Amino acid sequence: MNFWSERTGGKVSREDAREAIRNVAAFFSLLAEWDQAARTKPTQAEDEE
Repeated sequence: MNFWSERTGGKVSREDAREAIRNVAAFFSLLAEWDQAARTKPTQAEDEE
């Protein structure tokens, strides 16, 4: 909770801290999903061959 309190400048409840952690984890999960999709998607040059 201290981590989030220091960054927000206010008091953060235990549940708010948990939600923030879930949101950050979901964000990085989405970035990883997009990265994987971009790596497996053929490029335009490969499509033209």
